[in-house]
Amino acid sequence: MIHENGKGTIPRDNCQYNFVGYTAPTRISSKDVLANRKLTDSNPKRYPDPLLLDEVCGLKPSGVQPVWVTVYVPAQIPSGEYAGVIAIKAGSTPMAKVHLKVHVWDFTLPESSPRVRLVL
Repeated sequence: MIHENGKGTIPRDNCQYNFVGYTAPTRISSKDVLANRKLTDSNPKRYPDPLLLDEVCGLKPSGVQPVWVTVYVPAQIPSGEYAGVIAIKAGSTPMAKVHLKVHVWDFTLPESSPRVRLVL
């Protein structure tokens, strides 16, 4: 990714993607399951939830596959807008390009969380 004024770059190795999997949660409580182990939700809806570790995924024609993109920003790069392109391929055949913009703020987060002691 390249800074809007050419001041810096975010290396390709700092960008990661994961396909998003689906899960179908039910409204059945633990108590209901213990009382009747055959009880199931009649029509559970599928929701996007887990990030998958697979590097490729199969997709049916007209199907949709969410992708989660993570950009790790090095602490020393200048703040501002960065732009890049994600190439989508079917095997080695280019299918589409997605333009990605990332805003880098002019502060950094601490390396670790401060320790908090709870007193009850």
